[in-house]
Amino acid sequence: MTNDIIDEFLTDAEVVKLTGTENPALQIKRLEKNGWVFTVALRNNRKVPVVGRYYTRLRMSGQEIKKEGPKKEPHFDKVS
Repeated sequence: MTNDIIDEFLTDAEVVKLTGTENPALQIKRLEKNGWVFTVALRNNRKVPVVGRYYTRLRMSGQEIKKEGPKKEPHFDKVS
């Protein structure tokens, strides 16, 4: 794994700073309560939140972030 990939996500310490707790279960609850978009990974048999760095920068700068729904597939059956 390269540093470029690692840098795409907040470190554990940054998630602690963001949520105010070291407990991963509480981190997840606080992120959900505040409407953050994140995923959950299993690390040492514990669920931990994984938060994107770019998303965090946008969110913390006050940018409006629109959640897109699933992309619609084209109707290939209608193409002749």
